[in-house]
Amino acid sequence: MKKSFEIKDIFLAASSGLLIAISFPRFNLYPVAWIGIIPLLTVLKDKDKKDAFYLGWLVGATSFIVIINWVTITMYNYGKVPLPVSYTIMFLLAAYLGLYTAIFSYLFNLIKDRSPQIRLVIGPSLWVTLELIRNYLLTGFPWAQLGYSQYEFMELIQIADITGVYGISFLIVMVNIAITETAILIKKRGRKERGHYRNLIALIAIPVLILIMVYSYGYIKLSSPPFNSPLTKGGQRGVKEEMRGFLDNGNTQKMRIGLIQGNIEQGKKWDVKFKRETIDIYLTLSKKAKSEGAGLIIWPETAAPFFFEQEREYQNELTTFAKQNSVYLLIGSPAMKGRDGLLNSAYLISPKGDVLYRYDKIHLVPFGEYVPLTNILFFINKMVEGIGDFVPGEDYTIMKTDGARFGVVICYEIIFPELVREFVKRDANLMVTITNDAWFGVSSAPYQHFSMAVFRAVENRVPVIRAANTGITGIIDASGRIIKTTDIFAETYITDEIAISEVHKKTIYTKYGDIFSYLCAAAIIFFYGWT
Repeated sequence: MKKSFEIKDIFLAASSGLLIAISFPRFNLYPVAWIGIIPLLTVLKDKDKKDAFYLGWLVGATSFIVIINWVTITMYNYGKVPLPVSYTIMFLLAAYLGLYTAIFSYLFNLIKDRSPQIRLVIGPSLWVTLELIRNYLLTGFPWAQLGYSQYEFMELIQIADITGVYGISFLIVMVNIAITETAILIKKRGRKERGHYRNLIALIAIPVLILIMVYSYGYIKLSSPPFNSPLTKGGQRGVKEEMRGFLDNGNTQKMRIGLIQGNIEQGKKWDVKFKRETIDIYLTLSKKAKSEGAGLIIWPETAAPFFFEQEREYQNELTTFAKQNSVYLLIGSPAMKGRDGLLNSAYLISPKGDVLYRYDKIHLVPFGEYVPLTNILFFINKMVEGIGDFVPGEDYTIMKTDGARFGVVICYEIIFPELVREFVKRDANLMVTITNDAWFGVSSAPYQHFSMAVFRAVENRVPVIRAANTGITGIIDASGRIIKTTDIFAETYITDEIAISEVHKKTIYTKYGDIFSYLCAAAIIFFYGWT
């Protein structure tokens, strides 16, 4: 057994990281994910556990350096973080995220002498367990979990209404392991071991049967009301921008919505000199949306460049607009909590001009809206003067209009499945996400961010509509099909008619959450703890 790795091992590990990275937006080479882990699995076969850890870390760190390179842009351009510190933060984050792949490689290496069938089940379960931990540890950062790479594979992702995104990650890792183990067994055909053919058949049959069942489930879901809109068959790549609507199967109420994309530069957003211009842009676009029949008009996160409850002149202007145009108006605006606390909030104004609801963002962005662990990281405040000092909200507010019961999640919150699930569990039949992705600049981040919203729709079987300051603004139906989107960094709006289920049947995922991933975690604890 080799005690240290060679240049070719480093090359294979880095290749694995790059293959994983290009399966995500904007590369969107999602089929590559199904072979992306093979180089790592191949190189692990003759390595000890220490080398397995380092090579696994290299895979994870490499993939995340590519996937989250936008962190540097955000920190430097908009967070006023010095460039060397911005790069350092990005590399440290990628290094941290690489630890999950390192732990996977280390623990998977421990069972390299077990049967291929054992590895075929334990490997995916281990990967899912680590993704679950990443969802919660250190406030959680479930960005670019492996399953998200498949957001365009419509038939496959329908299983998320049972397993969540973790089920897709499980399948991808299983297929990678099956291909690797099959190739190794075929290579050994000249020195067959006991059970050779049985192992070979199992490695091929198990993944194939599972994939057939998952694909069939997805096909049936997409072919059955209310998810079989003839306007959107054929997967994401076949969806045209002009396609509209969802199938009305008699249990739905139609509602025309308008999503506003003001495209306000981040540098101007809070400059008092541009306050009037910003408001005028949003009102002008809103009038256009109203002229196309929109009954609910939605502005992005903090689109109103003022404190809505304190600045009465502007508040009256928006409530008057809603009243004069007889529309519901949802706006993003900061709010005050006490003397020093800031809230990132969303307000719903009725067609009568009344403020009906306010939702305060619950899950804040660390190092974006607040500095975590300030007692320990006290020095960070001096380096990152652009970082906000927000406090989290507490209530899962369900907003009600004449045609919908919806929850609002703000920006980063859409990447947390359990948070979105909580709104639907409380009887929301529509989810709205508002965001300001101007922070990301021209990068892959807006596309990665948008792709995760697809899974929130499928998991809970509710439409998800998204208003973003600089894009991507869009509409996703309850089966995860992307109906309409905007380009990034364009001043524009979209309107469309959606059908919302009046009596919403909750999915297994909505009812029970991440039970699949917890079962995987339980299996891993039992396997490594007792065997």
